[in-house]
Amino acid sequence: MNWRKIVGTITLISGLALLGLYFGMDHYVAYRSRPEIVEAIPPETLKVNATQEVPHHNEVILDYDVMTAVKMIPRIDADYIIGQIYIPDIDMNLPILHGVTNENMMLGGGTMRLDAEMGKGNYPLAGHYTPTPGLLFRNIHTIPIGTDVYITDKETIYHYRIYSRELYPSDAFYMIEDYQAELRGNPIVSLMVCNETADAGRIFAVGDLIDSWPFSEGIAQYEAVFPAKENN
Repeated sequence: MNWRKIVGTITLISGLALLGLYFGMDHYVAYRSRPEIVEAIPPETLKVNATQEVPHHNEVILDYDVMTAVKMIPRIDADYIIGQIYIPDIDMNLPILHGVTNENMMLGGGTMRLDAEMGKGNYPLAGHYTPTPGLLFRNIHTIPIGTDVYITDKETIYHYRIYSRELYPSDAFYMIEDYQAELRGNPIVSLMVCNETADAGRIFAVGDLIDSWPFSEGIAQYEAVFPAKENN
């Protein structure tokens, strides 16, 4: 029996299996985080979700990889979804979840402070950096200044515009505090993504609140995604 051939065959099969799992998991994460999940939840439920206790909020977040995703995805549910973030220029449309946990981070962006409110003070959201462009918060890594950001709780749409994107140390917790909005003199949104790994620092893309209006009015230039009620 040629053991070299057997070992080589096993290695090849294992490699192909891992490769398939890697790309397959990315597709599955993208499927689980699709905006249709939010569309199916009424605003009253989103409001209730925003009042829930969040076990392990701000726990140590594991880097995005296949094995982490395999472990976390079966534990993901919609009970912590509180809204939606839409950034058309970087093709990002994800659920917003109450709290930062390993499970929530596999579905969308988590609120870094449980008392944060859309349209008020500093609204900080954290999301995963992934090797795959367009997946989760990956594109925040290079979001251009001036990019429009829309977040909603399905009662109100809040329109922000990015004015800063910088790399900060991993312990720059002051970036999520409300006094950042006070210093700016305006409500802000702070979108945080790790710089490839948490140890390499964190990128914050920060935007001013430009406007807000009822969810029923939709977004005129993006009515295919957020139509006005009378167009439904």
